Formats: sequence, structure tokens, C-alpha cells
Amino acid sequence: MTALRTSGAASRPATVTRPLAQVPPVPVTQLRTSLVASGPAQRYGESVSAVAGNTSVVAATTWLPAETVVQTWKRQGAAVWGAPTPLLAPGFRRSYDPSAVALPDGTILASAGTDLALRPYCLDGGSVVVRNLSAAGNSPPVLVDDQRGSTSFDDRPTLAAGAGTQVWAGWSHGTAVAACDAVGRDDRIHIALSRDDGGHFGPSIALPTDGTGGDFGVEIAAIGPNHAFVAWSELAPSGTFRILLDDVQIGQPVPPPVVVATGTALPQYLPGSSFLTITTPSLVLVDGRPWVAWAALADQRSVVDIAVSPTAGNEWRRTVIASRLGEDLILPALSVQPNGTVLELDAAHIRATDAVRFEVRSIGTNLTDGHLPVGPARSLNAPLEGPGYHELGESLVLATYQTTTATALVVGGEEGSRIMSVVWKP
Repeated sequence: MTALRTSGAASRPATVTRPLAQVPPVPVTQLRTSLVASGPAQRYGESVSAVAGNTSVVAATTWLPAETVVQTWKRQGAAVWGAPTPLLAPGFRRSYDPSAVALPDGTILASAGTDLALRPYCLDGGSVVVRNLSAAGNSPPVLVDDQRGSTSFDDRPTLAAGAGTQVWAGWSHGTAVAACDAVGRDDRIHIALSRDDGGHFGPSIALPTDGTGGDFGVEIAAIGPNHAFVAWSELAPSGTFRILLDDVQIGQPVPPPVVVATGTALPQYLPGSSFLTITTPSLVLVDGRPWVAWAALADQRSVVDIAVSPTAGNEWRRTVIASRLGEDLILPALSVQPNGTVLELDAAHIRATDAVRFEVRSIGTNLTDGHLPVGPARSLNAPLEGPGYHELGESLVLATYQTTTATALVVGGEEGSRIMSVVWKP
């Protein structure tokens, strides 16, 4: 069983008084792995996926010789993956940070940040673009937020399915002074809602903050019509973070966010790593209650922390999944299966070789002495010696639609880069 220890206020000792209840391995009756695309070392990163019915979609940032652009691939059933299609809006020259989501009616959307690419490592006119990638064909791109000609920019957008035909979009919004930073020190979270499957989005809403750090890595989980939980990281210049959660209802005043956790944020580069890392959350609803996961430093290693909202009082129940010696766990993603099983996907970075192993595990939903029981990790790839990535990404994705779960993984090493689609059913 994976090693566990408590996490919480600094004044509370990290102890486990007895072994936790066992959790069965990841339930898999059908697992299919397919090659989406391959290329030279550091070609691909930031991969996401979505599946609806017989249609599968993968999106990833692609570092080409002359441009950096998000590309999307699509296929029906077990057919060969189609040729890549760039996700760009007219007038823009670069895209990054893809997201993808399947809506209840089977529509699949993909989003990305997109900008003018005036400078290699800065966002000029950074905006948010969304495209419908349903089986009937790709729609024209829709600009959710157009920052051309302004002194602001958008970064790291995300999508989430809402009730019926509703779609939520969220992103970090910053000012030009921080356009060249990994996370802008004045970045703030903005969200917007579409009521027509992503065809149009309403005006954006800025979420409240006290301004002590840059807000980044927004995640959204819909509760009902016009209603969602929103989680994000507040990253302070001192190297600390706060995981924040807000309850947003369109048309109602937005309350101040709840502080889920605080701690030491990941450094931009972990020991032995050639790619950037940032502490960002993953958010799901389990029986209507928010669960949040993130990676942060503990005992000089990156570990995964999972917090469950309290049923009473203000204290979130937290469980840590510890990394192995010489490794760091990063980019956790949570997903709830149709049978109620909670899965956690993460990337284990191996310091000695700069390699990445992706692994998934089951998480029990009943607290034992305040902790969640965690099942054994199942590896999804053989790690390749790095360097293998320009960027691995700010988050991984476990996409669930009806009885199917899917993820897209970039398996990178000094010998090359491959995007793998992994699909299974419980």
C-alpha cells in the first residue's frame, strides 16, 4: 500500500497511529492504449483528452521548428487517429495550455490560450479560444476573452461541463508587467459561462482575492444550473501557496473564497528536472462534496495532498500520498467513476534520470481516523531517460464519460516524444 502521512497545520505532528484500510487496485476490465502522434524529443507536452460515445479527442501543445501551437487529434471508435488540427483563432500566431471536455449531450470542446507571439517567452495579447470538436465536424473557433490591444493577458484556461448545455470557462488574467513571468504576481481568476454548448460565453466574472499572491491553475466543478465550485492556487512571492475554493452562482454576489490548505509551493524546477512545475489543484465532487488534490513540498520532496471538505466545522480532512525516495509526485488529477470509485492520476518524476512515470490508483471514500485509504499505484508507461519535455504541463486530466475513462499522456525522453491515449472501463 502507498505510504501515507497526515498533512495539516504546521503545529500538528505528521503521524499515523495504525495502518489504514486496504483499497483494491484500479478497477480495469478493458484497457486500450493507442499511439496518437510521435516526434523528436520535446515535441509534445500539456496533453489532455475527452471522450463521448464513439468519439475520442486528444489535444496537446506542440513545439514545432517555426511555431508553438496546440494541436487536436480525433478518431471514431478504434479507427486510426486523424491528422492534427491547430487550435488557433484568426489573427493569432501561438496557442498553449489546452483543455478538453465532453458535455452531457456528447459535444466535445477544446480550449487553449492563444496570443500574438511577439516575444518567445512572453504573452502578448494572450486570450482564450474554444472550438467544438464534435463528431459532426470542427466548428469555427470562438474567442471567449479577446485581449488584443489591451494591457492585459489571459493564461492557463480550462473548461468544465455544466448542467444541460452549459459550459464553464476559467483562466488567469494578468497585466502586461507580468506577461513574461511563469505566474504573474497580479494574476486573478476570471470565469465565464456559456448556455449553448460553448457557442457563446457571457461576460467574465473576476473572483475575489486579497492580492497576496498570483492566482493560477483554476479548476471548476459544476453543482447545478448557473452554479459551480471553483478552486485555484494563490502563489506568494515568498514561495508559499494557498489552495482556495469558492462557491459561485451566476447572478449572485461572489463570496470570499475558503482556504483549503497552505504550504510550501513547488519550486519552478525540482531537483533533476528540466521542465517547469507549479502547484495547482484538481477538483471533483464526490457525493456532492468537493475534493481537492495538489502537489507541494514536504520533507524536500514533492508529494500529493488530497483534501476532503468538512461535513461539520472548518477543518478539511487531508491525506498525503508520499513519493518514493529519489522521486517527486506531481500533477495530480482526480476523477469519479460511474460506480463511485475515485481515481487519482499523477506523474512520478525520477530525479536521477529526469524520466517520468505516470501512475493511477484508487482512493477510498470512507475516512479512517481522518484519512482516506489509498490503493496501490498502477504504472501506465515505462519511463524514458530525459530530458524529454519543454513543458509537461500544469495538470493532468482523467476524463470520464458514462462508463469510459480516458487520459492522454506524453511519454518523452531524449530519444523522442509520443502522445499515448489510454482508455479503460471499470
